Amino acid sequence: MTTLHYVVGSDTFDIEAPGDGELTLTTTPDVWAKLVGGQLDPAVAYMQGRLKVAGDMAALYDLLPTIPMPSA
Repeated sequence: MTTLHYVVGSDTFDIEAPGDGELTLTTTPDVWAKLVGGQLDPAVAYMQGRLKVAGDMAALYDLLPTIPMPSA
């Protein structure tokens, strides 16, 4: 499984996704609200630089075009 660590300010959210690897995704609280509210697609946020990604980039590309999000 791929572990996704979302970092939003001082909060963290972890989810498991298909594949192998570990990623840390960092964003601001206002972008986070749009992501979990379905108003902003995670892949688009990443391409716009609003969602920063560190870790196993091959795992990220395996998840595209849909990056899993925690449920709201």
